[in-house]
Parts: sequence; structure tokens; C-alpha cells
Amino acid sequence: LSLAQATLAGVGAFTAAQLATHFGFNFLVGGLIGAVVASAVAVILALASVRLRGLGLSLLTIAAALFFDNTVFPQALSSAHGQSISVLPSWVGLGVANPDGHAFFVLAMAVLLVCIAGVQLVRRGTTGRFLGAIRGSETGATGLGINLTWQHVLIFALSGLVAGIGGTMGAIQQGQVSPGLFNYQLSLVFVVVVVTTGAGTVEGALQA
Repeated sequence: LSLAQATLAGVGAFTAAQLATHFGFNFLVGGLIGAVVASAVAVILALASVRLRGLGLSLLTIAAALFFDNTVFPQALSSAHGQSISVLPSWVGLGVANPDGHAFFVLAMAVLLVCIAGVQLVRRGTTGRFLGAIRGSETGATGLGINLTWQHVLIFALSGLVAGIGGTMGAIQQGQVSPGLFNYQLSLVFVVVVVTTGAGTVEGALQA
């Protein structure tokens, strides 16, 4: 799923932008809805890839990313005549879009802390123990009664949720929503950086 993280982030950002443009939603509220939509997209990918591993899974996620880059995201810009959608300060409120960046920094840190807390709760809870058992031995985990499919779907959904939130924050920081900000090639960069700094750890993600 790492190869589609930028795409899932784009799903969150584009959803927030569309809700703000057409329905007058606050961009932050739209971002929460966008995160849920990104999570749903991740679930669809999980169900489509439930029997895939390694190269097959990577190819599926790349294909999904290319589909969004070349079809879904450009279509989402049709109302803007193919141009990027500017994130207006009035959409965000709370002074978050002020040029000095102070309010955005505070918001970004708050979101980061919430995400860290959520990930740590998952890692230390039942789901985290199940995932640890699956990493050790899928056959052994199945023997213990762990539903591999459900765990696969769940972790995709959580990853999509976090990515969608990140996409909204990135759009606010950049002041616009455009396909170039969420190109699938950025996911390749994310994979390299996270693997280099420590894959599978919260500390590694923070360093990345």
C-alpha cells in the first residue's frame, strides 16, 4: 500500500476541495470526510489484493495510483478548467491559512500527535498483536484463529485514513490542490525514505 500513499492523500485533498467548492464545507471538515473516502478506497484495494503478495501487490497499487493520476484527479479539476484548485483562507478558518504559518504549525503538530497516539494504540492493542503474529508466520497465525483477510483490510483502511488526513494538511500547506502534488512517484520517494529511516516503526515515520 505504500506505493499508493500519495494517491490516497490526493483522494483526501480532492474530496475536501470538492466539498468546499460545491457545498461550502469547511476545508478541515471536508478533510475528515476525505480521509474516510481515502480509507474506503484503501479497503477496495485491500479486497482486490487479498490474495496478492510481493510483486503482484506492488503492481496492483501502482496501477491504482496511475488510474487516479490520469483519470480521477484530472476529472476532479473539470470545474476548474483543468487548473489547480486554490485553497481559500475562508475555507479553512482559524487563521490556519495565514502566511506567517504559525496557526498551521500548531494544527499540524496537533494532527501529528493524534495520529501518533492512534497508531500506538493500534500497535499495542489486539490488532497490533495479530499483525505481529502474521509477520512472524501467516500459517501459524491462521492456526491461532486470526482472520488474515480481515487484518489485511483493517490495516489498509487505517493507512488510507492517515494518508487522507495528510493529503488535506499538505493541500493547506501548499495552498492548492492539484494532481502534481499527489503524483504516484512521490509514493516511491516515501517508500525509500521510510525504509531507510526505519520501516514498521513510528520513529521511522517521524524521521521520514
